[in-house]
Amino acid sequence: MNRKKTALVALALVAVFVAGVIAGYVWHSLTIPFKVKEPLEVVEYPTLLELYAGENKTFTINITNHASDVNYLVTLAFALNDTEYQTSYVTFSNISYTAVPGFNTLEAWVKVAHDAPTAELELTVDLSRASPPA
Repeated sequence: MNRKKTALVALALVAVFVAGVIAGYVWHSLTIPFKVKEPLEVVEYPTLLELYAGENKTFTINITNHASDVNYLVTLAFALNDTEYQTSYVTFSNISYTAVPGFNTLEAWVKVAHDAPTAELELTVDLSRASPPA
């Protein structure tokens, strides 16, 4: 019977020791917030584009690449809220840009067909990024 009590006490001491080790490990672990942020920020763009039928216009979109040493391949996708009108009368530049760290000016253009009817539309510009080819 004494051996059983001694074994139980020894087992209890081992359990307390293991619990202390686990508690010590948990006590010393850290939780650190980890964020991956969007590196590209549009800082300036035209608030209005007005053209007459037959005109071409160049405009700029300024972005900042906040990544410290990463270049990105940037594309701009232009979409008028009337896709049929866009398909028939309007052409936008289709250029890929390399955005280096810091301030970047992206120059784009739009052409309106000579026979384009009068219209008041909205233009959406979607900016997307990818790693540049190696």
